[in-house]
Amino acid sequence: MAKRIKVQLPEALASELAARGLAEMQRTARSATWELVWNVASDASAVVSLLQTPEVLKSVAAGCLSLVKKDQQPQQRRLDAKGPGGQLSLILTPGTDLREVEQFLEKVLFVDVRTEDDAR
Repeated sequence: MAKRIKVQLPEALASELAARGLAEMQRTARSATWELVWNVASDASAVVSLLQTPEVLKSVAAGCLSLVKKDQQPQQRRLDAKGPGGQLSLILTPGTDLREVEQFLEKVLFVDVRTEDDAR
């Protein structure tokens, strides 16, 4: 059985994952030990419980890129993550590759996940 991790995410991403059944919103907790945040102070966040699976990893990565592409601001976004694998940052632009975001998330949050690329 896959492990769960409680993570604080941007609210738009958390809501999207919860609507698809890939995350459970945590109504009682105001914060989590692990987090994935944008460098934009005005963005709201929510705490969710995520399964540590390749499907969820890919969905979180795709959601991050989707939020960057929807953003009307021309500047790049910095994604800061703190998780079981440590603390890292990644600069995201509309041209950032999905696999780059997946690898970033694997290093920090999804440390127990092996994707198909890892198996090769």
